[in-house]
Amino acid sequence: VFLIMKENMSYDATLGDLEEGRGNPDFVLWDNDVVPNHKKLARQFAFSDAFYTDGESSIAGHQWAMAAIEPDFMLRSWLLEYSGFGFPQIVYGSTPDSLPDSNFFMPHLIENGISVRAYGGLEHFVSTIVQHADAMMPGYPFNLTREDRDEDRADMFIGEFNEFLAEGTVRNYNYIFLPNDHGHGLGIGRETPRSYVADNDVGLGKVVDAISHSEIWGESLIMVFEDDAQSGYDHIDKHRSPCLMISPWVKHKYVSSVTYSMPNLHKTAELILGAPPMTR
Repeated sequence: VFLIMKENMSYDATLGDLEEGRGNPDFVLWDNDVVPNHKKLARQFAFSDAFYTDGESSIAGHQWAMAAIEPDFMLRSWLLEYSGFGFPQIVYGSTPDSLPDSNFFMPHLIENGISVRAYGGLEHFVSTIVQHADAMMPGYPFNLTREDRDEDRADMFIGEFNEFLAEGTVRNYNYIFLPNDHGHGLGIGRETPRSYVADNDVGLGKVVDAISHSEIWGESLIMVFEDDAQSGYDHIDKHRSPCLMISPWVKHKYVSSVTYSMPNLHKTAELILGAPPMTR
């Protein structure tokens, strides 16, 4: 299982012009010239037009993505911090009340004997980083920066992925962080939003290309989603966000309108990998 998390995009902003789904092209920010891989993958494999992010902003979205739940303390305090009300910065994953009782997802899998690899995703391990340091790729940019390109992140993943293929040691669960569709506004010295989003599309395409042309493709599932839906608008609900399912085993050229959110992705991975459920 390969879980690819990206940053901040509504459904209509990216996929609103796909006639196959319930989209509104008036809200599309990124056309086929910018995100051709996203649109082609959605049309070729399966995507959801009823996937909703559980968190409304960055840290909340990451908490849901890493743990399938957000502690009450985080829900209340992060909104105050993010809104500029002077609440002290929270290092989630290490501040005690930010830790979910049910654990984070990757340590949960490790405890149940399932091999994992994180390309980014430090949040899974902040409180146990020493214990699980060997579960993360050294040097992979775990945060959103102006300088790091998703195309380069993809190359880092592909380099190690090919090594693992040769050794027969590809991990059962792989988390891959490709955040550049977030963009950095219009600041001087930064790439344009269009450039960042296009870089993200290239990174996604390269990762999927590597996995889908490997000898393990026949037993692989790639899930692609956003941490939240902050960027762009949506004509149905502001939490609606793109979610792609890419595999030989998914229904091809299929659109699901079944309501899904992040805990459903975790449960899907648990069912495939044979792990017990982390929460109810």
